[in-house]
Amino acid sequence: MGLAPAYLPLPDVSGVELAKTNGTLVIKMDGLLPFPAKGNVYYLHEKLNHALGQWQVQKGLCAPLFTERCAVVFLYHYSSGQWNSRQVRDYDNLEYRCVLNTLARRLLWDDDPRSYVCFHGVVPDTSTYTEIRVMALSAFQNYISNEY
Repeated sequence: MGLAPAYLPLPDVSGVELAKTNGTLVIKMDGLLPFPAKGNVYYLHEKLNHALGQWQVQKGLCAPLFTERCAVVFLYHYSSGQWNSRQVRDYDNLEYRCVLNTLARRLLWDDDPRSYVCFHGVVPDTSTYTEIRVMALSAFQNYISNEY
């Protein structure tokens, strides 16, 4: 009916930390890729997309940041109190696709299997959070050799 869309506030980027060291982008998100009880995961896309956009502007980086095949590593850090089968997340949730779409848009040259591979790992820790690492495939081979 020609109604103007509601003005929405910019996404809250608190709880998202970004750092690039030795060619690897490390994204730390507080908590475990949250999924709302009702609704969709679009807010997660907006939060990460806005945080990556701000970071790229601050660092003077353009997209795609990675022009070769990459590895996207999801590491789920669990505090000892949450290390049980009911708390550990499975790998087929919508959050991952949402995050991968955002990473592909901001960092990668495409979002198909020729552009990246995915790896999921669980890490016992003192706190609970999600860490996402994006690195060149050659760096991933070294990472796997040294970490696992």
